[in-house]
Amino acid sequence: MKKKKTPTASGYMYKPMPSKYHDEKLERRARQHIEELTTSLNEYIARFRSNGVSINTEEELRQLTPEVVREQIQATRTRRLGERFLPSSIRQAEEREFTRMTNTLVPIAENLQATLKSVPFPIHLGTGQDDTYLSGDEVEEYIEKAATVEIPQGVIDYYDQMQKVCAAWFDLCKWTEVNGFAPPSREVLQTLTDCSFNLEPEQMFSWWQLGTITKI
Repeated sequence: MKKKKTPTASGYMYKPMPSKYHDEKLERRARQHIEELTTSLNEYIARFRSNGVSINTEEELRQLTPEVVREQIQATRTRRLGERFLPSSIRQAEEREFTRMTNTLVPIAENLQATLKSVPFPIHLGTGQDDTYLSGDEVEEYIEKAATVEIPQGVIDYYDQMQKVCAAWFDLCKWTEVNGFAPPSREVLQTLTDCSFNLEPEQMFSWWQLGTITKI
């Protein structure tokens, strides 16, 4: 493979464009996403536990799908209300409670499973209300990947071409310093930009006459 030539100039320092960049804005966004996921998981776990559902491991958490929750409540309801010696007042109260649990926990399970789809790393469940957290190493790897931006080759090539312009500008400024001229002014740069950096002898003569190009 032919080695790419880099722009050079007398005393000019060239820094190559990397193929990847770490975007701090994307890193902050990824960390915020992790915090939001952690907060949501803690809220779902707290609501399940407050309704008497035991959750101790990530596997148990991921198994709480809407279908499983509905089936488990129905199984418990059938077993409990199927008892022969159960006072009617208790039976009616428990029927209402099982209905309330279904209406409460099934939507939570739906939201939980939707959230878990965005959690590709281990979940460490705590015993307290806000003790659940996402694994540190895996999270940092995720954040680093999310914050890494691939630089298109076209942008890298564009950068190299701009470096040639910068190198030429550096040489020009050094030449004016050695030969006693003031560096090109903003007026000169603006005129060159307007003319797509096309300089004619007449323009140079005009600058010299008007004092735009001056000796120090």
